[in-house]
Amino acid sequence: MRFNKMKFSLYESGENRVMFGIHYRIVLKLAIVSILYLTYDTLLDLILHVLHSLFESVEHILDLVIEHLLDTQTHNTQIIVFYILVFIVSYGLYRFYLRLPRILHSIKNYFIRCIREQRSAFAIYWQQLPLLSKIKAWMLLLSIFLYLIFFGF
Repeated sequence: MRFNKMKFSLYESGENRVMFGIHYRIVLKLAIVSILYLTYDTLLDLILHVLHSLFESVEHILDLVIEHLLDTQTHNTQIIVFYILVFIVSYGLYRFYLRLPRILHSIKNYFIRCIREQRSAFAIYWQQLPLLSKIKAWMLLLSIFLYLIFFGF
C-alpha cells in the first residue's frame, strides 16, 4: 500500500469523533465558567472601568461640541451636557420600561418550557427505571429528609 493512499485516523468510527467533540465542548465550557468564576471581580472591575471611560468620552465630546456650537463658557457647557445626558438616560429607561413586560413574559415562557421539558424527561426516565432502582431512590430521599429533620434543626 502506498503512503499517500493510507488514511490516518485517530478514531475508528464516527461515533467516537462525535463523543470527542462533545467532550471537547464540555471541557471548553467548564474552562470558561471556571475562569469567569475565579476572575469575576477583575472582570467586573474591567467592565465598569470601560463603561466609565466610555461615559467620560461621550461627555467630553458633548462638551467640545456644545462649547464650539454655542460659544459658551465651561460651567454653562457642563450644565447643558448634564441635561442632555439626563434626557438620553431617561429616554433609554422609558423605552426599557415599555419593553419590560414583553421581556418578562418571554423569560417566564422560557422557564415554563424548560420546566415542562425537564418534567417530561424525568417522567420518561422514572418509567424506565426498574423497581429496585426506584426503591433505592426513595430510600435515599427519605434518608436525606430524616437527616435534615434530626440534624438540621
